[in-house]
Amino acid sequence: MIKIQRYASKELGFDLNPALAECITMSIVVWQAKVEAELVGLFGLIPPTLLSSQAYLWLHTTPAWDEHKFILVRFSQRMMEVMLAEYPTIVGHCHIENERAIRWLKWLGAVFHEPVGVKVPFSIRKK
Repeated sequence: MIKIQRYASKELGFDLNPALAECITMSIVVWQAKVEAELVGLFGLIPPTLLSSQAYLWLHTTPAWDEHKFILVRFSQRMMEVMLAEYPTIVGHCHIENERAIRWLKWLGAVFHEPVGVKVPFSIRKK
């Protein structure tokens, strides 16, 4: 069973690497995904301003994500509907060689743009 908990950015209560901690701090909302009691991922949205119609999506997965990827992809599609209800455009980027992330983003409806160095920007728009 997947359990998603919504947190204010400062309520997670465990040590994080600096880049992930910065994403959490800048996020307007953070979700923690667990299967049973095991953490499989964290994700959140960072809008450029409080009145923006778009937000930046970030995702951090643990090794346990791959063990549950099929159910997590379906759940991610439902969560994307929630995100797009709040922000009609979701943007982000991923590493050009991260095939797993690119495949996941395609399932979520991402359109990819020209790479910038080793990063590929994407956007997902409300239909």
